Formats: sequence, C-alpha cells, structure tokens
Amino acid sequence: MPTNVQIDKIALAGHAAATESSSFLESPTLFRQFRITSDITTTSGQTFIASNLEEVGGYGFKGVGTMSAASAATATITVNDPGPNAGDTILITSADGTGKVYTGHADTTTVGSREFSVAGSNTDVAQALKTCINTVSAGHAGKITASGSSNVITLTQDTTGTAGNRTITNAGSPLSNTVISSRFTGGRDGGEMIFPQTGIYLVSCTSNIARASADVTSLGLSILQSSNFDNSGGSATYTQIADTFGSVHTDAPKMMLHASVVMDVTDVSAIVARFRYDTNGAATIVGDTNLNKTYFQYLRVGST
Repeated sequence: MPTNVQIDKIALAGHAAATESSSFLESPTLFRQFRITSDITTTSGQTFIASNLEEVGGYGFKGVGTMSAASAATATITVNDPGPNAGDTILITSADGTGKVYTGHADTTTVGSREFSVAGSNTDVAQALKTCINTVSAGHAGKITASGSSNVITLTQDTTGTAGNRTITNAGSPLSNTVISSRFTGGRDGGEMIFPQTGIYLVSCTSNIARASADVTSLGLSILQSSNFDNSGGSATYTQIADTFGSVHTDAPKMMLHASVVMDVTDVSAIVARFRYDTNGAATIVGDTNLNKTYFQYLRVGST
C-alpha cells in the first residue's frame, strides 16, 4: 500500500476551511425521479415525452422541482380607481399569435369594434372588457377565455403550452390607472423538468424499449435544454444536449437506452430539461405504475 499520500482541497460544507472543491459537497442535495406509468407507442419522427408521468421519489425540498403537466397560461387585469380613460388601449395576444387591440369608449360597449365602456364602477369597466374579449369573431372567443365578476378578470389561454406565455402590452395611449399583468404565465407543454433552485445538476433518462409490430432500425432518446422556457415571446426553444439510440427487431425485440448530462441551472424560471424520442417506426416505450421501466432523474451536485 502506498504511503505518504496527501489528500488536500477537500472540505465538507459548513467547515471553516472550505476550499474550491467544497462547492461539490454543498447541501442541500436535491434528488427527484419520475417515471412513465403506461406504455407509449412511438410514431415516426421526433416527439417530446409529455404525458403519463408521475413523481416516484426523491429528497430535499419536497413538493418542488417537477416534471410538469400540460397547462394553459393565465393573466389577470385589475381595474383600479379612477379607472381608464376613453381612447386607452390594450393589446392581448393568444397562443396562436392572434393579437387584438381593445379600446376604451366614453360610455358605450360595442363588441364588434372591441370597444368597452369606461363609464361606471371599476367592476363595470372590467366586465365590459371581459364581454369584448369573449366575443366570437371580433374578440378572442375560442382562443382566450375571460372570467371573473369583479374589477379583476382572469384571462386563460384556451390552448395549453408555452406558446401561450404571451406579453400583454399597451397600444397607443396607455391604459390609464389599470394594473395589467405584464404577460401570460404558467403555460406548459408537459414533460418539462423544472428545477427547484439554481445549481449544477446531473440529469438522466433511462428507457426500456420493446418491438411492437415491426422492426425499428433507429430509435433515439434525447435530453434537451431550454434557456428561455418561461419567456414572453411564446414557445420555448430547445437544444439537444445528450443522445442515445439503438434498434429493435425480431432477433433482439428489447433494448434499454440511457443518456445523462450535467446541466448548469443559473435561472430556474428560464432553464428546463425535456426528453424526446426520435424514431423511424413504431416501437413501445415501456411504462409501469409500480416499477421504474422508463424514468427520468435529476441530482443537484453543487452550486452554479
């Protein structure tokens, strides 16, 4: 056995003599794992895994750090004293990019021209605006639903996904004395791995694949990262950061795929991971409610 071996530059978090290596031993350590609960039959092309997901264990910061379900973006508009003026305008945009301008009118609501009365109480004004938004053709009916019975109305995109995270802006004269949420938020495509705090994370995916009705010569599983997830411009963009692939056929009807990567999460509202399969045929990504057959994990190993 060798002697005189010196180990330096190692310190546990909390010790006074912490060194550059100690950042990898910081607490808290955060770990989460999620699995697919039922089989997914692949189709040719690239498809994000976005459904049949559940959390199956972890430690640290329970209840935060998720793989999200698909959800629709929402926003609120609150009318405050003394209320908006005639001629004030607001531009609202739906998930599909349809933007429409709503204009305050001195005393009349005309839904066909998207004019809402600014006369009466704050509640009256908010409800007039709600009526215009919910109008078929002229308004956003079928794209955005406005609800609420007070001076506060809630706008909900009718389509789920990050494409609904749109900005609400003033067009022309500002909408005076009215508090507007700066944008729609909370739109999720489903399957986004959302991190509970900044840090260095080891992210991995493992999948059991089975042959379905025919041979599949190429099936890949990828980890992708977005750095503009909850942005105000609509759909997030993703970059592939890890990949694994194989094939299933009559002589080898099953396989396991695994990919992992280290991610530097500097902004938990902007940086997420997603998982995608890429195949030229129909195979089965195996799921199970009791066992980890296809699953995704993250482990925080240090500070960003």
